[in-house]
Amino acid sequence: WQVINLIHLIKPEIIHSHEYKSHILAVFAQMFTRNRARVIRTLHGLTNAPRGAKHLKSYIALRMDDFVLRHYTDCIIAVSHFIESTLNENYPNTLIWQINNAVEISKQHKKNELSAVRNRVGIPPETFWIATAARLVPVKNIEMLIDAANVLVNEKHLGFIMSIFGNGPLKNELESKIERCGLNKVVRLHGHVSNMSEIMGALDVFVLTSRSEGLPMSLLEAMSSGIIPVCTNVGGMVEVIEDQKSGFLVKEDDHRKLAEILFSLCQKDEKYKENIRNNVRRRVEKEYSVTKSLEKLVCLYERQQ
Repeated sequence: WQVINLIHLIKPEIIHSHEYKSHILAVFAQMFTRNRARVIRTLHGLTNAPRGAKHLKSYIALRMDDFVLRHYTDCIIAVSHFIESTLNENYPNTLIWQINNAVEISKQHKKNELSAVRNRVGIPPETFWIATAARLVPVKNIEMLIDAANVLVNEKHLGFIMSIFGNGPLKNELESKIERCGLNKVVRLHGHVSNMSEIMGALDVFVLTSRSEGLPMSLLEAMSSGIIPVCTNVGGMVEVIEDQKSGFLVKEDDHRKLAEILFSLCQKDEKYKENIRNNVRRRVEKEYSVTKSLEKLVCLYERQQ
């Protein structure tokens, strides 16, 4: 009813939502008003409706979302070409518009600022710092990262710290795995942090080991800070990272290759790493800036008038 009253009050020409709950609410609220706004939905990832009594609520919600996307949505925005191609197959009668996720380009931090960040988190200044930022859920495949850490410690004998930022239902299971592998001193679960953008700039490498992704904002934020990304070759991450030029791609679940890449990066000289970092920043500035995506969004809004 709050949404209905809001539509009555402001009489929008366009309603633009970014997740399924707000999208369903907006579509149904319109049915109780005279106002008929154009409905746009940005789809940040692809989710299959889970089955079984345990997941009944999620299954019903996602089936409802699919229904309103198919019949009551004027345009779906895909945040990557991978998502765009999938949506064109699934929703042939709906306009699909591809607009990348985007970030503000981070300013270059001074060395003393980065040292202060490391000091707050408890990372020694010269330690090779690897990190990920993700929900602790199966699709993020954090186990692959821990397995790679195990190889780095017990086979490569590398000195490093691996930080995992984020919360989720797998926290206890991941803690147990870290303890079983004897990695408590090098792999740290930090939980959720509010200043992740500050932390990004102090990393040596940012890693995402997901089994499925749209176009993760955490990856773009790390790259905008000039941090070298190492990611699984899934979803939109393949579009962002030019392998071995502006980052590195590895096959899903190939933890040994991931360990090999991380070990190699640690051994590279500063000139090599600085060249990769420059490529990383240029890649984001060219293709994933807020200005570029804003121009495409305004164009779409004008088309909907």
